[in-house]
Amino acid sequence: MKLLLLPFAWLYDLLTRLRNKLFTLGFKNTLSFQDVFTISVGNLNMGGSGKTPLTEYLIRLLVEKYRVATLSRGYGRSTKGMRFTTDADNATTIGDEPLQIFKKFGQQIDVVVSENRAIAIEELKKKEKPAQVIILDDAFQQRNIKPDLNILLTRFSDPFFNDLIFPAGWLRESRYGAKRADVIIVTKCPEVLSEATIGHYARRIRKFSGDKPIFFSQIKYSQPVAFGNQSSIGEKIILLTGIAKSAILLDHSKSSFKVMEHIRYADHHPYTLNEIQSIVNRARELNASILTTEKDMIRLLKFESHDLMKNNSWFYWPIEFIFYSFKEDFDSLILDTVKRKYSIRK
Repeated sequence: MKLLLLPFAWLYDLLTRLRNKLFTLGFKNTLSFQDVFTISVGNLNMGGSGKTPLTEYLIRLLVEKYRVATLSRGYGRSTKGMRFTTDADNATTIGDEPLQIFKKFGQQIDVVVSENRAIAIEELKKKEKPAQVIILDDAFQQRNIKPDLNILLTRFSDPFFNDLIFPAGWLRESRYGAKRADVIIVTKCPEVLSEATIGHYARRIRKFSGDKPIFFSQIKYSQPVAFGNQSSIGEKIILLTGIAKSAILLDHSKSSFKVMEHIRYADHHPYTLNEIQSIVNRARELNASILTTEKDMIRLLKFESHDLMKNNSWFYWPIEFIFYSFKEDFDSLILDTVKRKYSIRK
């Protein structure tokens, strides 16, 4: 099948290379912002690389020193235009990932969605207390904005250097797009990572990116958290996922519980009441708890007042972005780069 799709991949590659070249040569405008620090978090592969966990990590790192905002398109939302997230919003109005961030940090930061990021940045600068650091979600291909720091993520299980251009593979653009990155993070690494493996990945990445800082990270799962009527999860579970990549989560769930069934939906799936009823019925048949992801939980919250949610055993896995090593080096790189820009302005 990949061989049949290669001609379309070559065409897609040609078009994306031409677009990037036009930006590089200045035929397409690229905006930079002198009075705010912008961080882009993105990838070359499509979906599932851990952008939201890293964004949360960056917020925690920066929020004590700077006024922080996050800016994303708000994938899957029903609204249009620029929108500052409020308590009245849900996953339908702003998207699941922005809502997840707002639920955790909404009292400390601005969470904004907008199709036009440049306009949104200008609006954030006009606030009475303007943002000092803006984290741009999924913005690596947004060439009309030049971020102060470009962070590229790639999954350990399917790194960009082994992938092909869409539709033969899952790359959004050429692997040489990695040259635009200032920092590269290999995400979702296994718990045990040998020096030989780290060296191999670093060499393969730098073939396309040049000599850039490379870090390796993992996803850490905390204890499941209840959002139904039971505070204690049972031994048997139904795993419910609507995310791009669920293999790591499935393996981790199997190591902790007896997974009776894995119900899978597409990434950002908008759940319906009929689907929830079907899931609950199946859980009752199997005498199992329902365990899902934090992002899925956010989308299910619109039904939180319904008896199907209140009166059944629903849980989600909280996750945390952690570095395999050199965490302090990464933190210093981020903090020093932001500080340097503001020092120069003074």
